[in-house]
Amino acid sequence: MKKILFFCLLTSSQCFGELNQDNDFQFWMMARVRKPISQCLDFEFLSEYRFGNNASELFLYYFQAQMVFSPKEWLEIAPGYRQQETSLLGEWFSSYNPLLDVSFLFSLGKTRVVDRSRFQYFINEGLPNLWVYRHRDDFFFRPVGRIQPYLYEELFLLKGADLCRIVWESGAIWS
Repeated sequence: MKKILFFCLLTSSQCFGELNQDNDFQFWMMARVRKPISQCLDFEFLSEYRFGNNASELFLYYFQAQMVFSPKEWLEIAPGYRQQETSLLGEWFSSYNPLLDVSFLFSLGKTRVVDRSRFQYFINEGLPNLWVYRHRDDFFFRPVGRIQPYLYEELFLLKGADLCRIVWESGAIWS
């Protein structure tokens, strides 16, 4: 486990810890690479590792690839695919997720805003398949030196269910 955590730290571009509603301290690490292919097309690769049980056990990780098409400077359309592994009650489950992101990018004064809608289908091994709609608003505030404060909220809806979850996060990005 220590070797996995060390490798994740070396390759991560974003890390954070949180105390969830069960008082379980979790540590999440994300790596993101975005490479331009042409003037309006980028390839993006993401990976994320989540450790729970007071940050001692890996319980979720995924790899995601997307082609990001930007026909206008204020619009991104990004079809993609995510392969996710999740540990539930000591057993690992695979999930294969085709997804589509549609993002609108704009500014409110000196605040950069990304308004993203995601349509995602979870094809699960050993569990029911499901549709998920996610709406996320990111707010990137004016940097203070090399630190850029941000705030985001994300709404998760499952097909056939009422409101599933709302997540708020705030922090700062060091550049």
